[in-house]
Amino acid sequence: DGTLYLERRELDLVTSRNHVTFTIVPPNGPRRQGGHVIRLYTLTEMIHLLRDAGLHLTATYGAFGGEPYSVFTRRMILVAEKT
Repeated sequence: DGTLYLERRELDLVTSRNHVTFTIVPPNGPRRQGGHVIRLYTLTEMIHLLRDAGLHLTATYGAFGGEPYSVFTRRMILVAEKT
């Protein structure tokens, strides 16, 4: 319908937060904005958080199909057990 969607992402390396802003520009209406902030965790941080919670990491995946985790995967899926 001619609506334009703009997305801007800014990674703050000090706080490990990804700031995402969406701008929607419809052809016949006012411009709208929205967005969210996502806290990003490294695998090392997650291992420490799990340990602090009394859990032990048993597996790490990069997708729900069981693919290996790497710097190129979009997800970090962890499996842990109580120690």
